[in-house]
Amino acid sequence: MNLEQLKRHFQDAIVTFDQEEKSHEDIDWFRTENHDVIGIKRNLITSRERVLLNMLLEPYSLAPQPKTVEEEQWAAWIFKGQGAPPAKGQLQLIHFQLDQPVDQYEAFQEAWTSIGHDSFILLWQTEKTGIVLLFNHSIDDPLALEGFTEALSSDFYFNVFLLVGLPHQTEATPALFRFEQHAFQTAVERKSKQEIWYGVEAIPHLLFSEATTNTKRDLIDHLLPEDVRQDHELLQSITCYFKHNLNITSAARSLHLHRNSLQYRVDKFIEKTGIDIRQFSQASVVYLALLLYDGGQ
Repeated sequence: MNLEQLKRHFQDAIVTFDQEEKSHEDIDWFRTENHDVIGIKRNLITSRERVLLNMLLEPYSLAPQPKTVEEEQWAAWIFKGQGAPPAKGQLQLIHFQLDQPVDQYEAFQEAWTSIGHDSFILLWQTEKTGIVLLFNHSIDDPLALEGFTEALSSDFYFNVFLLVGLPHQTEATPALFRFEQHAFQTAVERKSKQEIWYGVEAIPHLLFSEATTNTKRDLIDHLLPEDVRQDHELLQSITCYFKHNLNITSAARSLHLHRNSLQYRVDKFIEKTGIDIRQFSQASVVYLALLLYDGGQ
């Protein structure tokens, strides 16, 4: 059954997802064949109709709504720009997106305590997206966060993507939230191999989304010639070199290579492309090309 058929049959019993009534507990939620989310008021249908709906439609679990006044105030301030922040000071947002809904919301929230911060608030936007608010401290251990996402995937059987936002003062949160969320969603949609972005790392994907197909193709063709693109070992080495801030010793250690071996590959890239990636100004442009190529344009 599609949404229009349901509206004709159930009329006043129908509640749409964007209505304020969505938090009521006396509503059964479903996803239609066209992926519309609708609610049915239980007191306005028969038990037989309820059984039929469960047979014909996919039951849908709404993400938890804010439970406390403080959570409601933060949600209104960040998501809608309404009211004022319940507290002032430094705040950092961690945006998350799951590739499928979570079944155990409370267990998922409890898992966040493992990153070493007890003072946080988790706010859901949809059944697969939300933010974590960290107060007066920030994430400073990337390895711990990588281990955390691996544990989540193992425990809950889904893939999780994160954007660790910039620390900021609460007055700037709504605008920064919208900007970070846009960059994050664009990065995830491009299906790159990356699962965690820090600070401004997702912003290049915004630029790619605005660029024309010809511009993106030219960027790759001119900075990463065909023979370079076919040398996967070389691309992997140069990418690692960039991730280690152009530090040959650190990158070689990460790749389990002798320093001279990695230096040879860097020199090989310079010879093939004519681009001196030992210089930041030139390396930064090649880094963008690698991001674009990795994301399939």
